[in-house]
Amino acid sequence: MSDLMDMARNGSDEAKADALEALGDAPLIKPASKWYWSVFNDLGSDRPPAFQGISRIPFTAIRAYADEYQVSGKMREALIQVTRNVDIAYCAMIAEKSLKSRPKTKP
Repeated sequence: MSDLMDMARNGSDEAKADALEALGDAPLIKPASKWYWSVFNDLGSDRPPAFQGISRIPFTAIRAYADEYQVSGKMREALIQVTRNVDIAYCAMIAEKSLKSRPKTKP
């Protein structure tokens, strides 16, 4: 995605237009937040199976990640809080998309 961002900023007019179209509604992630986004993506594979939609990332998985990478103190608290908040928002987005994609039924 960073290549697309570079093209959107620095490319020719045509390259900028192509890059912006490819980016679509992708959120812009500030450099300071990239680590949190990376952690969230890594932990996504720790979700338990779900019958519908997706399950939340278990707290134990977040804590184990912090332990594995020796994240402590305020950074540990922030890691846990940010990951849980992003996960809540992500699960809500997936649920909303799922509801919108269901066929309408008549009463």
